Amino acid sequence: MDDASDADKAVCRSLIPKPVAWAIDTFFTRNYQRRAYRCWYLPQHFRLRRQLCGQVSVDIAAPAEAVWKVVTDPTRTPQWSHECRHVEFLDGATAPGYHVRFRGTSRSGRNRWSRACTIFESDEHRQFGYLTSGGPGDATAWRFRLEPTSSGTRLSQVFQIVSMPRWVSLMVALLIPAHDDRSAALRGDLQRLAAVVEREHRRGRVSPTASA
Repeated sequence: MDDASDADKAVCRSLIPKPVAWAIDTFFTRNYQRRAYRCWYLPQHFRLRRQLCGQVSVDIAAPAEAVWKVVTDPTRTPQWSHECRHVEFLDGATAPGYHVRFRGTSRSGRNRWSRACTIFESDEHRQFGYLTSGGPGDATAWRFRLEPTSSGTRLSQVFQIVSMPRWVSLMVALLIPAHDDRSAALRGDLQRLAAVVEREHRRGRVSPTASA
């Protein structure tokens, strides 16, 4: 009954004898939730209040080309991220591209961690994505989507946990409770990124003669 409406759930339950429904809820539901969580990592299969996916957006007064230049350079992430402190390319790479890897080091309070990241999507001026890996079985897909608007560009940041053992989820919930709901923090990231892009775009439009 995942994703079914309350009305549809009521119909399904009405077709099942109450003793059978009780047995399912008592003996099988928890096992199903554990198995479903390992398959899809969705919040409805996890008892903790954790945000396993999300999306935030911001409007930027600059063209997509200017936004793309900043958002696709991983080494600039510490300029606007609330957690990322350092990024370096791996395997001798010096610029972003398909299958290029980089390592990011982050901090939240007293907790520090680093993850290797692999770029899996790079549709110029439209969409950029990478997958984190290298932890104790956890992996997260991050995407940035660019859409032109009448005043510039709408930038959306999307994340989806694609792998995370339950014990890791429990540890994150205990050690980094700020990750329970990251919407406000991620929105703040995009606002800082927007400020960086708009500032550089304004500077780029001023010619040396005019600035003199």
